[in-house]
Amino acid sequence: MNSQRKPPTVVKALLCGRAPLSDERFVGTLRGWFETTLAGPAGSLWQRLIARPVQPGDATSWGGSPPSDVTGPPERYVGEPGETWAEHGFIPEGHEETVGVQPFTLAGWADCLDNVGVATGTAELSVFKLRRLAHFVAPGSPGVFVSASVRTGGDGALWYRLTQRAPADRAETLLPVIRAAAQRGNPTYGEISYAARLRQSAREVALNQDGDAGLLSSERFARGYSWLTVIAQHLSERLGGVEALRDSGAFTEVQALPAGGFWLLATDRIADYGPDQASRVFRALRPVLDLTKRPEAERYYEEPRLLASEDVGRPS
Repeated sequence: MNSQRKPPTVVKALLCGRAPLSDERFVGTLRGWFETTLAGPAGSLWQRLIARPVQPGDATSWGGSPPSDVTGPPERYVGEPGETWAEHGFIPEGHEETVGVQPFTLAGWADCLDNVGVATGTAELSVFKLRRLAHFVAPGSPGVFVSASVRTGGDGALWYRLTQRAPADRAETLLPVIRAAAQRGNPTYGEISYAARLRQSAREVALNQDGDAGLLSSERFARGYSWLTVIAQHLSERLGGVEALRDSGAFTEVQALPAGGFWLLATDRIADYGPDQASRVFRALRPVLDLTKRPEAERYYEEPRLLASEDVGRPS
């Protein structure tokens, strides 16, 4: 890995599995993903957002003049740098190109949550501080993004994908969020890693592999490995179960999850997860990884993802 790269500024949590859409407990898992995020990683931003005298989507004028380098309707420009802003939406499956997010209102967010676990599609929420006077779809910093998606697989089965992105200094606050969902959701895969594209695991980014393909194959192979890795129940059985995983020396915490799957935490803090720890995790999980193609870190990484040197190939 290139040691001269800047330290990562963002982490991403990913959890996926089959979706029993009609199960009320499952609906609670999806909605709980948002609730625990807003109480934890997004807590301070969320409190500032709901305390605003006027919610972003309720403003009749968002003020200011657009930056000289950005074009668009003046009414689509927003507040001052440092202001808390949020966007949300529910995008029905198959309408990704025609339905987008809207500026936040409490009523609109409640309507968005009403669709979670009831219909196939993606609910998402971004909460952030504006860096500058900007178009409302411009990103802010720092911020939290959280989404819950249910989609139809090629076999007609339903799959869920929960994602969250937060500043790297809040990485440990993601653990209770993903644990709460993993304990109820019978996941096939999960991880907390330095931010890759939201739909992909860190290893899939390095493979330049489609995230949807990884989702649908996650019952047969682990999608990767990271500081935190969650794997399907039957994959852990192929590795020898709890005792074998603990004896591997790769993890500080190994736990069988109540609804199925295994929770594997490599180090107590993500700052302590480095190349040596990544190598131990890779060796422990190697039998359940798809090794037909090797990651090419230098080609696809914008930031270090700390995959094992034994796993990573060199660019051709």
